[in-house]
Amino acid sequence: CKAPAAYRERFWIDAPSSLFERKMIGSKRHITIRDNPTAAEVKRPMILLVEDDENVQLIVRTVVSSMGYGFVVGANGQEGLTLAREYGPDLILSDAFMPKLDGREMCRLLKEDPTTSASKAIIMTGLYTDRKYRNEALDYFKVDDYVAKPLAVDDLIRLFKKHLPHDVAHA
Repeated sequence: CKAPAAYRERFWIDAPSSLFERKMIGSKRHITIRDNPTAAEVKRPMILLVEDDENVQLIVRTVVSSMGYGFVVGANGQEGLTLAREYGPDLILSDAFMPKLDGREMCRLLKEDPTTSASKAIIMTGLYTDRKYRNEALDYFKVDDYVAKPLAVDDLIRLFKKHLPHDVAHA
């Protein structure tokens, strides 16, 4: 766009949040994502995302990094178990239904393990708008919260602020 900078800035200030989100995420698509940092390199508090959808990974990574938190990602529940035990995340955000190991079951296993039970666990799915599924997630699978898909940036920010301390530090 060749519009003056003041016009472009005003446009984005007044733009609907969904348009701004699309621009923000689109601008980060070209960035090459390297492997997870080592446990010594990761910032705290740290979020473990367990999700196989690359678009969701990009949205969450963008929000987490803009808030200054540490970030590690796994593509399935089995990887999530391994990463949770290696990194000891402050918060685990997982898709409910995944191959190899269901995200709900992964959360239950992590909550029952004394080494990972202190981590907050949040499930993502479109099904938890139904009261039966919400109760099942909270009671049986021991999750601390849930968020509906499709994800909204505002919902992620609200959840992170609710469940994580605001001070960020390097490990």
